[in-house]
Amino acid sequence: ESYLDLMIRVTNGTHESFSNLTTLRGVAVSPECLKVLVAGQTKLRSQLYSGAYVMLQHWIEKLTRKMLKMDAGASLDVISRQLCQLYAYTVLIFRNVQGELLTADIASIITAAYLFLGNRHTWQQNTLGIDDFALFEMLQVVRSRLIVWYRSASEYQASETFGSAVRVAASSGHRRLNAKAKLKPIQAWQGMKDARSCGRFTVAPQRLLEYKDKDAEAGMAAM
Repeated sequence: ESYLDLMIRVTNGTHESFSNLTTLRGVAVSPECLKVLVAGQTKLRSQLYSGAYVMLQHWIEKLTRKMLKMDAGASLDVISRQLCQLYAYTVLIFRNVQGELLTADIASIITAAYLFLGNRHTWQQNTLGIDDFALFEMLQVVRSRLIVWYRSASEYQASETFGSAVRVAASSGHRRLNAKAKLKPIQAWQGMKDARSCGRFTVAPQRLLEYKDKDAEAGMAAM
C-alpha cells in the first residue's frame, strides 16, 4: 500500500517529499496506469481497514480488558509487549492516511498507538515484527499529519480524541467509550499558541466540555 501511495502521490504532485522538479528515474505513469493504481489502493485499503484492523482492534480490546483487571507484575509486562506489537501494526495500516481521509476516529486510533508505543515499547530490540527504525520513521510521518488535523479540528473533537489516547497510554480505560460514558463532560485540551510549538498540546485544567453530537456538529460545519 505504501508503494502504491508513493507512485500515486508522486504522479499527482502531492507527495510531501517531492517537488514538481523531482522525477523517479526510469518511471513513467500514464493516466490509464494511474487509474489502475488508485483503484488498487482503494481496494487494498478497504481490506486493511475492514479486515486487518478489525482483527487487531478485537485483540487490542481483549488484552486491554485483561490489563485493566490486573495488578503490576510479570504478566502485565507480557500483555504490554503484546499490545505494543498490535499497535505497531496499527500504525503500519494507517501510515499513509492524510487529508480528507484522516477522520476523528482514525486520528484517535493513530494517537493512541503513538502514545502507547512511546510509553511502553523498549526500543532497539526489534521485538515487534517490524524493524524499530521503520516504526520510528512511521511515527514521525503520522505525527506531522496529526498536528495538521488537530489544529483544524473543533475543540470538542480534538479534546475527545486526546482523552481517548490518554486512556490508552495510561491503561486507565478503553479508547472507545460506551454510549452512556460519552454523554459525560470531557476535559478540554488546547494547542500552544507559540508558532514554534505548533505540535504541543496541553489540558485546560479549569474547563470541561459538554457532550456534542458529532453528526450535528458535522452538519453545522458543512452549512
